[in-house]
Amino acid sequence: MRSSCFPKSACQSIKHVRLLCRYLLQVSLQYYPLCQFRPSLLAVAALHKADTFLNKDACYMDIDPRKYDAQEFGDCLAKFEPIVDRLLRNYDLEYIFRKFAHVYERREHAD
Repeated sequence: MRSSCFPKSACQSIKHVRLLCRYLLQVSLQYYPLCQFRPSLLAVAALHKADTFLNKDACYMDIDPRKYDAQEFGDCLAKFEPIVDRLLRNYDLEYIFRKFAHVYERREHAD
């Protein structure tokens, strides 16, 4: 994602949040308790978890739970958090970023 409104370091941070989010979503597909939630709700939960993990101030992702039922969002996040915490306990961010970097390389070459 390129934008003139973000400094280069912020664009890199946004890219990292998206890459980590992709990883979390891909790995979470095998967890049955998460299958009951809409994919868009899982995506929001994954973005939220990736952003708060990488950016302690969580400035990139401003989630408005009013777009989803607050109870449903809370339930999804409650079931998603232990999985994410377990996945990221022994994480290798370099591996994750390399694994999904091709997505952004293709987009940058297309522009």
